[in-house]
Amino acid sequence: MSDVICCNLCSYTSDKIYNVLRHLKGRHKATNDSIEQFKEQVSSSRAMEKYDAGVWKCDRCGRTVPTKHGLETHIATKHKKIVDPAAISLLESPTLVSPPPKVCGRPPLI
Repeated sequence: MSDVICCNLCSYTSDKIYNVLRHLKGRHKATNDSIEQFKEQVSSSRAMEKYDAGVWKCDRCGRTVPTKHGLETHIATKHKKIVDPAAISLLESPTLVSPPPKVCGRPPLI
C-alpha cells in the first residue's frame, strides 16, 4: 500500500504499518492495548478511504477488518465451530445410498 502511516505521538512516518508498530513499541514503549487501538485506527482509516465505509468488528475476538468478506473469512479460519465430543454418536449415522452401477461397453439390446 502506498499510504503513509504516521506515528500518533511524534513525527515518525512509514509506508508500512509494521515499521510504525515497531517504532511505537521501541521508542514510546507502547502497551499492547495502545498498539491494538492504533491498529484499529489505521484499519478504520483505510476502510473509510478505500471503501467509504467503517470497519467490521468480530464479535468473538474484537478484531477489525475493512470488509464484510474479510470478516467472514476471519471467522471461518480463526473461529472454527467446535464440536462437543459428547454430542457425537457412532450409533446414529445417516443412511448411505450407493450410486447406480456403471455400464461398461454397449448397452444391451432390447
